[in-house]
Amino acid sequence: ASAADLPAAAAASSGAFPSSSSSVGGSDDAIVPHLTRDLPHHILECPLLPGSGRTMRTYRVRHADSGASVVVRATVVRYVPRDASATASAAGGGGPHPPESKFVRDVTAQERELSRIRSLLGRDPSVHPNVLPFLAWSASSDPARDYRSGLCVRALYVARGHVHSTLSDRLATRPFLSAVEKHWIAYQILRALGSMHDAGVCHGHLTCENVGVTSWGWAVVMDVASYKPVSIPGDDPSDFISHFQER
Repeated sequence: ASAADLPAAAAASSGAFPSSSSSVGGSDDAIVPHLTRDLPHHILECPLLPGSGRTMRTYRVRHADSGASVVVRATVVRYVPRDASATASAAGGGGPHPPESKFVRDVTAQERELSRIRSLLGRDPSVHPNVLPFLAWSASSDPARDYRSGLCVRALYVARGHVHSTLSDRLATRPFLSAVEKHWIAYQILRALGSMHDAGVCHGHLTCENVGVTSWGWAVVMDVASYKPVSIPGDDPSDFISHFQER
């Protein structure tokens, strides 16, 4: 599926390709041109929503015809193209794993994981009323080529429904939450985590930016971070900075 076919997040589509941790790169300026080109029927409303980190950027887009708002998380990956992989493999004596193979394996594994999470959490909202999983994902249909480095550049997207605000924003917005409202939101978060764990899904990066709150106080846990590592080395902060440190 091409990125132009990304539906409103209420519809489920089988797309491709969330990113692997080792392939992520690029700045906001590198993502926005891909976003506006790959989603021609959507209007970019708000760049860099709360929750944008170094690995994934979060944007709100609106469908030009229906007016429905969708949250799109995007990243740019760089990888060795197939022709360069074959050349490097031949030059190195035909090794069993050319450079592109790891990229393909990582992307395929993440796509399977997204499909698994959607099948467990997204089929019936009444079973998981406090969870908002990604329901659509896609990739640029036409990857760009950086001829200086010889790498291909492709934007990857995952989409979900739009929620009124994040818990982080709601805690800082007047009128401030009362004690009863805070207890109610905390209870809903615990219920969401319980239902996710019962389904065999772990969130991976639960923060106030990854909890949505509707205008009537309903809380949903969103942005399941299946692409983030489950462990990080204690003596190397690069993985923590890349995946867990907010901007």
